Amino acid sequence: MWKILLYLVAEQAFWSVTIFEQRATVGGIPDRSSKYEQEFVTPVYDELESNIAKSSKWQLTTKDLSSESASSQTTTQVYDAVVAANGHFEVPSMPEIDGLAAWTQQHPDSVLHSLTYRNAAMFKGKKTIVVGTGASGSEIATHFEGVCKQPVIVSKRSHTPGSDDSATRLMLPSIVELVPQGRKVRFANGHVEQDVGHIIFCTGHLCRFPFLPQIPSLYDGLCTRNLYQKIFYIGQPTLAFVAMPMKSVPFASSESQGAAIARPWFNRLSLPSEALMRGWDEAFLLKYGSRKATPLEAAAFNVSAMNDLHGWSLQATKWQALGNGGLGMLPPRWGEIEMWIRERLGQIKAAFTAKGEAPPSYQDA
Repeated sequence: MWKILLYLVAEQAFWSVTIFEQRATVGGIPDRSSKYEQEFVTPVYDELESNIAKSSKWQLTTKDLSSESASSQTTTQVYDAVVAANGHFEVPSMPEIDGLAAWTQQHPDSVLHSLTYRNAAMFKGKKTIVVGTGASGSEIATHFEGVCKQPVIVSKRSHTPGSDDSATRLMLPSIVELVPQGRKVRFANGHVEQDVGHIIFCTGHLCRFPFLPQIPSLYDGLCTRNLYQKIFYIGQPTLAFVAMPMKSVPFASSESQGAAIARPWFNRLSLPSEALMRGWDEAFLLKYGSRKATPLEAAAFNVSAMNDLHGWSLQATKWQALGNGGLGMLPPRWGEIEMWIRERLGQIKAAFTAKGEAPPSYQDA
């Protein structure tokens, strides 16, 4: 959210910007302090409602849950525009697997999602399965090397036998069944692992908008809908969203989205007609909406979208007071170097760990 704020302020056009933070402290997802875990119970967004008024302004009703003495009183304010920056990292997505419910009931501490993962200490010496090979899965599997019982077992949907095996990792296809007795895990190729200590699902997250119950068409379970460029709510573009695309480069993408939001709201850029925006949404749905995009497709789309937003920002009407030749604050643009690094990020992290160096924790940063 802070990246978005920078671009809104840089436009020098907004009288007041209010931020509603759902956590006890600012920082978003990187804020993983134990204090937060102990104190934070209910997100402010569960008590936040918004309504589209006839005047095209937004009425927001909030309740402060940060204090034990907080009353049930609410506060209502009216805004010209709203940015929903809750992202998609709060609700874990879990696959449907035969036996998962029974396994979780009998061995409740053995199953978790990457959302609640903090460090590898609890997995020391245990046979561990990592489900998923996205950014979180790859990084967590790297953390487990030399800590868990070797090799680390990694379940990958589109696995080719032997393609990614190494001395420290055993690559297997999707899990098809969990058997609590004997802690057995059966894979799609018939392979069975016994005495499994832990299973960590790195299977992504679901979008959740409890504060917008009157707009039920935002998410269909696979992707967000009715959002032009995955940012502007079609038909009411004074409602904008950030960090919606999965497998994105979150910080750089959020900057690009912040620039894209600020310029039309300051009337330095014009959005397409509603018909053209709906056409964009339908084209996206036809290409990706009926299935999950592959990691390569998602990465290519997100980098392309980020660079397109950079180019779009350059088309804004110049205003000399904004500096930078009248262009104002510009978002990042990725080139060959950034893509080269991203494609090899897993190898870079593995090489760093192999040198015996530990990456700094969130608390150390």
